[in-house]
Amino acid sequence: MRSDYLAYTSSGASMIEGRSSNGYLDCRGSPSCGVLTLESGFGSGKYHHELPSVHGLWPEVGSYGNAPCLKPVDPAALDHLSGCYDDLSFQTHEWDKHGKCAGVDNAEDYFDQVCGLASKPLNVMVAAGETWEDMLQAMMEQFPVWNVDESQKQVEITACAGEDRIWRIASEDEFSSVCGMGEFSENGVVTTIPEKRKSAVDTQHRLRGISSKGDVVG
Repeated sequence: MRSDYLAYTSSGASMIEGRSSNGYLDCRGSPSCGVLTLESGFGSGKYHHELPSVHGLWPEVGSYGNAPCLKPVDPAALDHLSGCYDDLSFQTHEWDKHGKCAGVDNAEDYFDQVCGLASKPLNVMVAAGETWEDMLQAMMEQFPVWNVDESQKQVEITACAGEDRIWRIASEDEFSSVCGMGEFSENGVVTTIPEKRKSAVDTQHRLRGISSKGDVVG
């Protein structure tokens, strides 16, 4: 879990119900997974602005989760702003740090998906009210909130990518049903998980109380 992030409940900082106990995002057999991070505008410095905005889409690689770093077909950065960013240098930073592991075709594809994914939750945040608490409550009621940054008033919601390289908002236990079971080979092609590996994944999920469809059981 990022050091400046705290999971939120009405009683203060604690783990959000339904998330992995160690804050490590499990793709549950789907080709990739990550978090869509949204800024409320109630933070300080560059995080203080009039309306909610998108921060970025972050595949949870390395110590954050078991998503693979899926390189783009074309790694070049955009030389113009996409629809939901207003700072080209920050947009380029998001592409270099996160987009290049998202399994997309190119930067245009990545930011088109980021802006599309963020549209509905940002509208919910705008409509929720004039306080951070109202926004957060609305988000927790309508979206799979994974983590909350109380210091800068940001919220993360989970998402996964299927073999079509399209990212979709889904809770961690829905990843395999929403985005399917598969893996990217070295040439970027998604293949079905071999039956032997799929069996091992299913066994691991049963031990953790998760059905083969990603539902919590027991």
